Amino acid sequence: MIKTILCGCSGKMGGFVYEATKSQNDIKVVAGVDKYNNGQGFPIFNSFADINVEADVIIDFSNPVLLDSILGYALKNKVAVVIATTGYNNEQIEKIKTAAK
Repeated sequence: MIKTILCGCSGKMGGFVYEATKSQNDIKVVAGVDKYNNGQGFPIFNSFADINVEADVIIDFSNPVLLDSILGYALKNKVAVVIATTGYNNEQIEKIKTAAK
């Protein structure tokens, strides 16, 4: 079972991703990160600093301003990240490349 944190879970794409995971047996959303809580059926945290569950991967459909907290959490906790957010500047893209190493 792949335990997933869904960043941007209350947004349109986050909702689509969550709905897609519900029909799968090998993936489960164990937490979300968003400033809104739409009652999706899993704990939703305001920031990565507040997360108190273990996960294997972060799926990110959020906003470029969250990149540092996403990468910081992922590197500290050795969690893979799937970045689906757009609009990163060149400095942020370099941070992503460095973290990927």
